[in-house]
Amino acid sequence: QYGALEALQMDQSSLKEMIRELQKRRDLAYKLCKEIFPNTIKPKGAFYLYPNVQDLLGDKFKTDEDLAKHILMEAGVAILPGSFFGTDGYLRFSFAGSEENIKKAFKQIKDVL
Repeated sequence: QYGALEALQMDQSSLKEMIRELQKRRDLAYKLCKEIFPNTIKPKGAFYLYPNVQDLLGDKFKTDEDLAKHILMEAGVAILPGSFFGTDGYLRFSFAGSEENIKKAFKQIKDVL
């Protein structure tokens, strides 16, 4: 709560710049994610994408956890399965990293799927 209070009292121009930067990262990550996982909804808040990946589950990947492990082991990208949050068949991607890391991560994911 002290952090929120400080954010409200600080110079708002730097806060607006931070918001613009996160929106830019969101838009980039959304575009790249949607190319791989078409059932991705553009988030309005937070800094996570949460695509529905049920169409990839079956023989090769039985669960979203299997798919997340494959991406971690083969692409070197850490993501979380939606089942950890009570929604099977989804993945959770953070886009809080740099644009360079976002591009690299989605390229590596695309290469292993």
